Amino acid sequence: MENIYANAGKVISGERYVTRGGIEEKIKNRVLAGQATGSFSIMGMQRTGKSSILANIFVKNSSALLQKRRIVVDISLSSINKPENLFTEIVGRSFGKIRRREAAEDLKYLEESYEEAMAWNLERGSMRELQDYMEELAALDYHVIAVVDEFDNAISLFEKYPQCFNYMRELAYKEEYHLDFVIASRRMLTEICKLAVKGVSPFPNIFENCFVGPYGEAELARYFEIFQDTYGIALTEKEKKSILKYTGGLAYWMDVLMKAYVDRMLAGEKNISIEQIYEENMYTFLTLYDKLKDLLEDQELLAPLMQLTFGPVQTATREDINILCGYGIFVPAGPDREKRKIFSESFRDYLFMLQESVEFAPLWNKTERGMRSVFTRMMFKKYGKNWLRELKNKYGEQESLKFAESERRLGNLRRMMQAGRQTTEVTLIDMLDTRVLFRLFEKEWDVMQVVFPDLDRERWKELGGRVSSARNEFQHNNSHNLSRDVIAQNNADMQFILERIEKWNEKHPVSA
Repeated sequence: MENIYANAGKVISGERYVTRGGIEEKIKNRVLAGQATGSFSIMGMQRTGKSSILANIFVKNSSALLQKRRIVVDISLSSINKPENLFTEIVGRSFGKIRRREAAEDLKYLEESYEEAMAWNLERGSMRELQDYMEELAALDYHVIAVVDEFDNAISLFEKYPQCFNYMRELAYKEEYHLDFVIASRRMLTEICKLAVKGVSPFPNIFENCFVGPYGEAELARYFEIFQDTYGIALTEKEKKSILKYTGGLAYWMDVLMKAYVDRMLAGEKNISIEQIYEENMYTFLTLYDKLKDLLEDQELLAPLMQLTFGPVQTATREDINILCGYGIFVPAGPDREKRKIFSESFRDYLFMLQESVEFAPLWNKTERGMRSVFTRMMFKKYGKNWLRELKNKYGEQESLKFAESERRLGNLRRMMQAGRQTTEVTLIDMLDTRVLFRLFEKEWDVMQVVFPDLDRERWKELGGRVSSARNEFQHNNSHNLSRDVIAQNNADMQFILERIEKWNEKHPVSA
């Protein structure tokens, strides 16, 4: 028996392909339904299945579509080395597909236009040859569907020739040319144009847009059903949960994990551990996380993501939130679809590792580092070198402090850092979120009050509640309005805390 996931990373078709019903329906309604068609753009993180979607709608059915006089031209922009070649590829491939279908007499005028269009280049300053060819093709009642993958490459390809965006728009916008573009990219078209043109372009306006994110519930069910049908084994709910924890339901990420799983299964291994597979392939996953991080950083979405994940929300806008939700970075948290969570627990741990290197909330980060440092010093003074164990024994059973969850994340983070060859030391105290940190200060107020002599326990509790709410506002309260007043208040709160910690540290240097 073969491993059906051996082709992970390639375009998926056949029985292993998971239909993306809602997305496919939108594309078909826009591009294939009736005579009044239009152009479509799908966007998504790396390897979310964009190419597979387009291949299964258009390329797989190109012969059947040709019978309906729809010419599918499939192009990857990564293989185009000159901008004019995008247009001549459309001309050349479309002509090649119909020359055997039409009588020589019917092709007479089209062939003349074809030869002129194939000789066209950008230096002519006009697209007349392209227009003539498309008009002649339309006169024969053909309609071209140009499926262009890897469109992010337009940033460099069109940089010196931004008029290419206008040429594409002209050909797709005017009905007489019978041409629609179906584009797949990682970035939004507005972002691609902004980076290539260094300004605003009307090009994206002709497209209907759709994000391709992680698998939804029905698609995940189908994914696991395919596995069961192939191997006669049903994954347990625990195994499925573990797979989703590490992959977030992203198509390629799941395939990477499942390939390793099936390899072990076919080798006769019993009691296969998803966790162990993930750890053995952690470097691969870190590489995937890095690529996603780079994509978000390129679009100035990394800092907003960090704010929305760890708080506080200061510069992130509603547009940022909508885009991140569109990408599937944030997904519904349970039945209440207004509540959101980050799509992968493991990717969240990866982001946690980046907090020191990403400037997303400098004041808050500095203040929390100060809080963790002074708390460590005071607990060492009170309980000795085993202070952390003493705290766990004292408070470990209290659900509100989440020691067990923090220890899980610490273990995962340490394994990540080892795989990524990072040597920075992290401890359990580093993994405690803001809410837990404030509660520990409150519970140990008998020693912590000396750092804050102008506060009592109740005022500290009030301050902590206010700060913690802001720190985790997006994930716990989606009704927030990113109020400037709220931001200002919480910056003032953090500055208040930081000043008293710094003042205490000045009076009690580490060497003392």
